[in-house]
Amino acid sequence: MAEATPRSASNTSWPPIHSSVKDKLDPAFVTLYNNDVIPNAPAPSQDIHIIRKNFRLLFRGSAPDGQEPKYNMQGRAPQIKAYATDWVPEWEGYPGSSPEILEKEHRCGDIEIKVFKPYLARDDHLPTPVHFTFHSGAFVAGDVLTDYHSDYTICAGAECTVINIGYRLAHDTPFGVGIMDALRAVQWILAYHDAYSIQPDNFTLGGVNAGGTIALLLAHLLRDADTPGLKGVVVGTPLISDVRKLTHPEMSPYPSMSDFQHAPMLDWQRMKLLDVFKSTKTNPSRDLNRCLPWFLDLMKAPNLKNVAPLTFIGTAEIDPRCDEAEEYANYLRSEGNDVRLKRYPGVPHQFMYFPERLQQARDYLRDVTECVKECQARKNDVSHASMQQAGQRKAAQSVGNPVLMSNHHQVDNPDAMVLDTGLVLPS
Repeated sequence: MAEATPRSASNTSWPPIHSSVKDKLDPAFVTLYNNDVIPNAPAPSQDIHIIRKNFRLLFRGSAPDGQEPKYNMQGRAPQIKAYATDWVPEWEGYPGSSPEILEKEHRCGDIEIKVFKPYLARDDHLPTPVHFTFHSGAFVAGDVLTDYHSDYTICAGAECTVINIGYRLAHDTPFGVGIMDALRAVQWILAYHDAYSIQPDNFTLGGVNAGGTIALLLAHLLRDADTPGLKGVVVGTPLISDVRKLTHPEMSPYPSMSDFQHAPMLDWQRMKLLDVFKSTKTNPSRDLNRCLPWFLDLMKAPNLKNVAPLTFIGTAEIDPRCDEAEEYANYLRSEGNDVRLKRYPGVPHQFMYFPERLQQARDYLRDVTECVKECQARKNDVSHASMQQAGQRKAAQSVGNPVLMSNHHQVDNPDAMVLDTGLVLPS
């Protein structure tokens, strides 16, 4: 059957790089965009279903599910020990909205997670630190495989378990439900840490784009819930401000919003379109509605003290969202938090998905891997014996024991082929 034509949009290719930003972009990105994106990438659309399909093609940046990533950081792709799919409960405040999926009887819930386990020089049976990560997609697109290449790299490089947590997307559900899904999943996995062989008192949070925003939000929520064990938050190009009421970029208090309104791949028009999808449904939950103002704009968070032991925020220079992320980092720092901020020059919002072509993407992967490893190596402030297990078990709310690694892949071939990386284009 022929694919439906997007409503209110022609199926045209990505536009040429705008003259206002062309000279500011790294020539390597200009070449990538002109030679690969314009002629080969799926065309922009205004249909949410096609946007989601195209997002997967554009930004998955990975090998087939369970295989090595297409990025080689140190002469060959790093190896991990195992890779698995599992399912955890969704947020009970908005139940019954997940689509029906086969084999549901084998699950503990409706939220998909991907689990990456590292090879360890020490005893493989010891529990490891864990890095929870959340996918990008402006809250309306993406899935647990979107950031496969970075999840794999962090797992191998930081020698920790990496768990990518899915969440329900806005437009299908009210904005904020996915954030609460992510919080629920983290608390549930920590409560059943033995099943995942992880250290519940030694975890970090991360992600890029909307996933980075979720990680930053969860640091606040976990602090307020007295959940111990957070060692750091490591994110890239997070979405901080609320653009719903802005009719043109000059209305934003952040200069980069207007300076880079014509940035490639995420310009002002595309940003506003995605925000419309995010705002489609209203939320019936009174408790969640109280949180929405600062979920939508992190600068409005009611308390920025003691958010995390360390926060790393990476920004992209040619990104409309650059200044707001840096302003949030400075605000965190002014409230006494340890914050590291790094701007990657000459690249747009989604630069980290092209490590085979962009040095800045390789630098970003190295930086976040090293930062995760550093955070998790810090001395524990809370011992396993003093963990509030009863409180965490209560958060799990008698869901039952997890069915771990229901789709398990061993990844143990040191001679596996190292593939080319990055942009996944349709054949």
